[in-house]
Amino acid sequence: MQIVALVGPRQATRIQQALSPRDTFTRVTRWHSLFHHLARSDSSAVVLNPRAADFDGSKSNGSLTPISRLRRVPFVVYVNPRDLRSAMAFVRAGAVDILLEDQTDSRGEIQAALRSTQDSSSELILRHVLDALSDKHAKVAELLAEFFRSSGSPATVAALAQRTTLSERSLYRAVSDAGLAPLGVIVRSARAARAFDLMRKHNTPLERAAHTLGYSSARRLSNHLRQLSGLPSVIECASLSQHEFVSAVLRELLPNSVARVS
Repeated sequence: MQIVALVGPRQATRIQQALSPRDTFTRVTRWHSLFHHLARSDSSAVVLNPRAADFDGSKSNGSLTPISRLRRVPFVVYVNPRDLRSAMAFVRAGAVDILLEDQTDSRGEIQAALRSTQDSSSELILRHVLDALSDKHAKVAELLAEFFRSSGSPATVAALAQRTTLSERSLYRAVSDAGLAPLGVIVRSARAARAFDLMRKHNTPLERAAHTLGYSSARRLSNHLRQLSGLPSVIECASLSQHEFVSAVLRELLPNSVARVS
């Protein structure tokens, strides 16, 4: 993994101790340095402590624009354990995991948090889709990354179009030109991937997963999972390994290529 961190010196040392010799680590000290680094390098994840940089903590509950810009790269954030409201704000801004300052930053907990940026079904699917896109489809890649990594229910097509200069029609055309499945299939796949992880990794009941992700009914989610997997029942879908599920989704998303899931 290639980790970039906007943290204090002590936290930087702990993160380095949690990494393997094959991982790379870069520490920055200001927001503009972080975004400059992300623009120039292919980082796997960001570890962030807003209190360690030029961030106005008094606005942490309402002014998270700099943090929300990190959605194209999965990120873990340190929060003050006495400020749970800020923790929820960071989750809504897209944090993959939360570390409590000076409480949950042991080597094992840091390793688990970094793994969480890599191991979700959404992240695995996104990684393969981005690998299949050429450089000329950079705008589509950026939108898909934000879409798959947004917290809670994935963004709608209209919301994605509003964040660019593209109309919805142009966005559909750009996705088609990139050799991907129709955008509607991508929308359903992102939601289904999140549901699969909720049900399989967190033992979330089908009805609760459907409600969390904005489905109109549990039956609608069940139909999406069955269509993607080709299996007759949602119980059989939930019994798939992550490798099998991701492979099934990639066959839908990349109809013109053979994706190998590692």
